[in-house]
Order: sequence, then structure tokens, then C-alpha cells
Amino acid sequence: MEIVRPWIWCAVLASMAGVAWGDDRATIGEIEIVVLSSRDGCRIVMMSQHGDQVEPLALSGLCTLHRNEEGAVRQVSGPDGPIFLVEHSVAARDGSGDCLTNVQAVAVSEQGLVVAPNPALVATCPPFRWDEVMFLGVF
Repeated sequence: MEIVRPWIWCAVLASMAGVAWGDDRATIGEIEIVVLSSRDGCRIVMMSQHGDQVEPLALSGLCTLHRNEEGAVRQVSGPDGPIFLVEHSVAARDGSGDCLTNVQAVAVSEQGLVVAPNPALVATCPPFRWDEVMFLGVF
């Protein structure tokens, strides 16, 4: 029997009253992952049959899941389960044509979501394909 959630608790209370800008969602295994973006920052929500979990990210702006060319969430196998990336990118202000992109890794373990403590900042514009070091090296 599927659990029906009032649209992810009304987008986690409009992303904790920061007025939600958008969301990006995907399924990893049997877990539904939603990234909520608001002016107060980004949050990641995991919904599974074992319960729901909401974690803040150290990213702001419109955050998205890193996806492959086919549009699926790109993930790698980590020591405790799959690892995926959440990213936020804006054009650099120096006119170089580069972007400032923040990337934060999130792992799914038996205990739930584990968010990497620090995001990586790179001067690259999407679309791009991160190597596995970006997924694994930040934990």
C-alpha cells in the first residue's frame, strides 16, 4: 500500500516558510528524493517506507539533482550505499563566461541521508559530467 503524503508536507512547509521556488525529484532504488529550493536555502527530503527525513544543504538558490545525458540522477556506489550530487550554478560576474557552481554530495545509507559537510565550488557551467572523485572525495 502506497503512503500518500500531502505533497511532501506542503513542500516541507513551503521550504520552512522561505517561500518555495521549486523542486527537483527522483527515485533512487525504492527511495523518493526531493530537493526543495527557497530563498532560505535548499533542503533534501528522503521519503521511504521506513519514514521521511529532511536535511538542510549548504547551498542556496535553485538547486537541482545532477543528472546524466538521459536525465536520470547520476549516482555512484559508496561504502554505505549510493551517492548522488545536488548542484547550484550561476554565471560568474566577471564576464568570463564561466559559472560559479556549488556541488554537495549526499549518500543514502541504512541510517538515512548523510550530507557531505562541505560543498565544492568550481568555475564550470552546466551541463557537465563530474568524475567519481566529486562524489566520493568529499566524505
